[in-house]
Amino acid sequence: MGVSSSGPVFLKAVDTSGNYKDVAYLASFFKNTIEEVGVKNVVQLITDNAPVCKAAAMQVENTFKHIFWTPCVAHTLNLALKDLCECKPTTKHQGRFEEFQWMQDLVTEGRAVKIFVANHSKALKIYKKYATLKLLSYGETRFATNLIMLLRLVEVKSALSAMVMDKDWKDYKGEDVAKALLIKNRICDDDWWEKVCYLINLTAPIVDFLRFTDTDKPSLHKVYDMWDTMIERVRLVIYEHEDKNLETGSSSFYDQAHDVLVRRWNKSNNPLICLAHCLNPKFYSDEWIEGGLNRVHPHRDEELSNGRITFFERLFTISEDRKAITDQYGAFSGCSLGFSSWISQRDRNTEDAASWWNNYGSSAPLLAKLADSLMNQPCTASSAERNWSTYSQIQNAKRNKLDPQRAEDLVYVHSSLRLLSRKEDRYTKGPTQYWDVQNDESSLRAPTEQELANLGLDKPSYTLPPSGDSEDILATGLKLYLHFSETKKISGQLKFMQ
Repeated sequence: MGVSSSGPVFLKAVDTSGNYKDVAYLASFFKNTIEEVGVKNVVQLITDNAPVCKAAAMQVENTFKHIFWTPCVAHTLNLALKDLCECKPTTKHQGRFEEFQWMQDLVTEGRAVKIFVANHSKALKIYKKYATLKLLSYGETRFATNLIMLLRLVEVKSALSAMVMDKDWKDYKGEDVAKALLIKNRICDDDWWEKVCYLINLTAPIVDFLRFTDTDKPSLHKVYDMWDTMIERVRLVIYEHEDKNLETGSSSFYDQAHDVLVRRWNKSNNPLICLAHCLNPKFYSDEWIEGGLNRVHPHRDEELSNGRITFFERLFTISEDRKAITDQYGAFSGCSLGFSSWISQRDRNTEDAASWWNNYGSSAPLLAKLADSLMNQPCTASSAERNWSTYSQIQNAKRNKLDPQRAEDLVYVHSSLRLLSRKEDRYTKGPTQYWDVQNDESSLRAPTEQELANLGLDKPSYTLPPSGDSEDILATGLKLYLHFSETKKISGQLKFMQ
């Protein structure tokens, strides 16, 4: 997938069956794709955090000095949540496991409640008498779905309480009696619910950050600040719950959580993120400085300055260009030369970063060009991962005789249709609105219907679409397809659809 200021575009699918996907293979694939797109057109390579992807990306960086590898921020945040809520006992992290074990126990107990109600027809029937919301499932490979599942349990707490107090609940016999009693005691335990609410509040800053980044929208220039803000929000929740003073108090639990979050951040931070933060005009405004604790302007932060200098050294190999870019950055950060006008300083905090540079960056052409590319960059590989879900729906255990090329073509057509359709009014209006509502399986959003439990984060808040006329839906789909085929001829796929 390629992502620019105009949004994502499906580049190609590659059949890797029969190939050993080692570092050399992935590096060769990445390099070939970059050359197809155009080396000068690529700013960064975003993959998940797997060691093989990191090693392959390092080879890409060595070949193309101006291209940086960015670990998927959504993956990084998800790994941080796993470190908190699914910590495993090890000799090295025994203290951390003891501090975090209560969170893992809550997740396990919440799963047990959900599974019991969903898998027992009697319990489910009683539950439906009192509930208007359906329980949400969790996914082993999906971001933060355990926490969303717990949040739904809190939302339907009154219905669950009425369920276990219903006269029909006493009819359980045999081996289900002990399970039913355990579930009833858990649902009626106020202390258990207080712990669940605390866990949700504690992880809410991380989930909010994850929800923000798990889209294809420009977000790279906001990541550095959002990490700091997220950690500070987590600290506030913990200290408030433990009734500790923010300035003089200390918390061993927070120290362990802080260590997890900072360690994950250090693995995902790179010079590109540092420079994107440094070029965001908002972070030089007095309003932003006064809006948080211990905030400093980017050019006065040592870590950011080191990242910015590293980027300039890699990108500008000619000494004259390097001096020009540093002089222009000095003028930008110091509000001198063309950045000294009161209107440009006034708009730093309120105007969109890309728009601000277009309006006031003419006096620093090299820096403005650099800022224009960075202010439109995403920070996750979500657009590619959503295609994996699409592929699993096209070729699965019951439909496994499609040859690889046909399956790839169908994924290409489906993904491109989806991306094109979201840019038209008919996506939010008419009989085919939200036509791909169930195609993205990764979700942090908590929908109001079980059928919509697998929505993607780049969609608006959904209501169930109208059924519509099947002929109208088909006609609209074909119109979209024909519109897409004008830009790229794919006659084989069109013949197959017909």
